[in-house]
Amino acid sequence: MGVYYHDGLDRIGPQLDAALAAWLAAWPRALRERIERRRVLDDRRRSALGWRLLELDLQARGYQGLAAAGVDYPDSGKPRCEAGLDFSISHSGSLVACAVSDEGRIGLDVERVRSVSKVSWRRYLTELERARVAADPAVLFELWTRKEAVVKARGRAGIADVPAVALEGRQARLHGERWYLMPLALCADHAACLAAEVEPRALALRRVTDVEIDTGFASGPAGALGRFASESDGPS
Repeated sequence: MGVYYHDGLDRIGPQLDAALAAWLAAWPRALRERIERRRVLDDRRRSALGWRLLELDLQARGYQGLAAAGVDYPDSGKPRCEAGLDFSISHSGSLVACAVSDEGRIGLDVERVRSVSKVSWRRYLTELERARVAADPAVLFELWTRKEAVVKARGRAGIADVPAVALEGRQARLHGERWYLMPLALCADHAACLAAEVEPRALALRRVTDVEIDTGFASGPAGALGRFASESDGPS
């Protein structure tokens, strides 16, 4: 199980556009249309970069691309991969990340830490969670990424199920299912969390460079790396 991430979209955005056009031309029509429906250019860049991270993992596993791995793009719900893998893509601010698992369902959420209206989030948290946020506003994004990661892992689109996620330390429950939570420290000013239905044997993190985005990996997929996350790697 591994997480790929790139934290320099604000730096390379304009230079990414030529590569983005080439990626879209090579990718399946359904994915191309999915990305092109996004009206804001930076949103199209973030979305495409997330799919590029997935493509790099699949290429490192021996697949020629997204289509060869049987990646499917339903109109609603979570995209699927027929290659026996589950994946989850998330992006916010300058951070784009993609998690890939061969150990069951996963969900990834990243959020840029920022000021938000109290009205927009209060109904998604319990009374105790709201009190924690009142004492330390940054806690909101730790709680939110954990809850939304679980919703995404379960395969639902949108945030309607976020209030139903019960956080229990490094685990969570949603509609009777238990999920394991792995908070991640990927880059400054962002919160991130991975939710998995199976407690992973190890979690590998890989910060993808600008060159690797363009040319691919010289080594294998993230799961083959030796850098593993632990309890101390993320916020508690």
